[in-house]
Amino acid sequence: MNHSTKENISQLIDYKRVIKVQDAIKYLLSTIAFISLISVTYAEPSEEELMLSKPRGLYLGVKPGEQTYAPGKELTASEGLQRVVWVGFQTRRNRAQVFVQTDAPPLFEIVESDPKTVVIDFPNARLHTKNEGRTLDVGYFPTVVRSLKARQVSKNLVRLVIRLRMPSRYRKKTDSKFLHLLFDPPKEPIDVIAEQEREAEIKAKSGKTIEYAPPPPL
Repeated sequence: MNHSTKENISQLIDYKRVIKVQDAIKYLLSTIAFISLISVTYAEPSEEELMLSKPRGLYLGVKPGEQTYAPGKELTASEGLQRVVWVGFQTRRNRAQVFVQTDAPPLFEIVESDPKTVVIDFPNARLHTKNEGRTLDVGYFPTVVRSLKARQVSKNLVRLVIRLRMPSRYRKKTDSKFLHLLFDPPKEPIDVIAEQEREAEIKAKSGKTIEYAPPPPL
């Protein structure tokens, strides 16, 4: 084998090495591009998605038509008064339902109030326990209802106050020992996260802080 042939073979080997290096670089670049595409396609979940995917505790409360009483919740003698046994909230998509359970067919009166508040009085009534007087912050759900709270305003009067995001129509329905308030869906979709951010910004400008309750268990 002469010197020229050896040189040609050497050049061919060097050429093949260069081709292999180029192929390796192309493969590496295509891999990086593919990984970048995946990163764009499967972006980090938003705050709302994280909140929605967060595991929730087992709900042990009243479910009209399914569970009549919460575990361990026993009624005591009413002494001629109606007892407010449970105040609850349900949502079906963007429709809100507030319900009140009493120990007998509910007696109630609608009290005139501003358009963004619904007030209902239960005369000759008592809260069964202090738990029924807790505030339910339901603003996490994209419905017209922000919160609801029942309280013992006098010895024999229980008042339920429902705060709304916006004026809304609702239907009243009684079923055995339940009063149901069925609210219309909002006229426009509600962005809960954006709403909370706007409220937090307003609070920050006023020098106050704002805290939001975690979503209630379903």
